[in-house]
Amino acid sequence: MTTRPLLTFVVAALVALQLFAAPPPDAEVSRLLVGSWVVPREQYTATSKDGGFTFISDGTFSSYGVFHVRDQDIRIEVEGKWSIKDGVLIEELTKSSQPQMAPVGTLTRDTLLAVTDKEYRFRTDRGVEHTYVRK
Repeated sequence: MTTRPLLTFVVAALVALQLFAAPPPDAEVSRLLVGSWVVPREQYTATSKDGGFTFISDGTFSSYGVFHVRDQDIRIEVEGKWSIKDGVLIEELTKSSQPQMAPVGTLTRDTLLAVTDKEYRFRTDRGVEHTYVRK
């Protein structure tokens, strides 16, 4: 029968489309990222307890994280500049409440894997993938 090979082809094509799906163009990603995002609980690590980001359309951002260090919780708040270049989210810290833990001048480059109005998924330069959700 020809339906089985056709069904196999359709399923393979759908899987391939998802594997090769790319984030929208930089201008669209910039528009979609504006707003507040939170780190889902399932992505907390042994030392992280809470976190979120707010991207502003003027190219600035603010972020916070709560980390458990030596039997105490430490909240770190940072501010900075952000931009998108060739599908990479670039963030530079310009202000930090804990400069010894999050130094001013720190530059991150995260490869965007998918961006929608409800979530964005990225890979850090260390190869770790994260998904943040709209607040």
